[in-house]
Amino acid sequence: MDKLGKILDSVSVIIENSDKDILTQINNISDIMEVDKKTAITLHFVNRDFSWNPQTLYMLEDIGDKLPIGGKKLELNSEKIKQNRDFYLLNYLNKAWSKRTIEHIKRYGKMSFFNVWLRKITSKIIKDVDMLGLYPESNSEFIVDRNFPGEGLVHPTVSKWLAKLIDEANQTKNQTLS
Repeated sequence: MDKLGKILDSVSVIIENSDKDILTQINNISDIMEVDKKTAITLHFVNRDFSWNPQTLYMLEDIGDKLPIGGKKLELNSEKIKQNRDFYLLNYLNKAWSKRTIEHIKRYGKMSFFNVWLRKITSKIIKDVDMLGLYPESNSEFIVDRNFPGEGLVHPTVSKWLAKLIDEANQTKNQTLS
């Protein structure tokens, strides 16, 4: 992974030193790294979206033999795939939903309609991560959490994330009241 990291660092430097035009950036990646255009496009996409999109790992695996690295092929077993999926899911939830959810929890936490509001928000969160392909399709490992709509079945990672946000919001709310 060290050589792959160097390649991605090089791609990042190439993009930083190129014009803002994406086509120019891709052409520069292709020319400097001596890879075909398809590989350059994939490297550009991976560089831009790797922090939240788990599909980038699979894309890197697809072009791995075209990259100037030797050694092991990226192999992911089911546990590693789950860890990667959970990592990207949490990363996205933190970036897209944490701040807004904490603010609302602080503001509406003591009101009688809070549970209704929370189920509505969690429904939006699940739809959002599902649209992005970050939410697992199989519900075999789901747990029941009454903060979520319907029967409350939710992926444990999302349930723990929300519980952590509620605790965090309550702690900071209590600190400001002291």
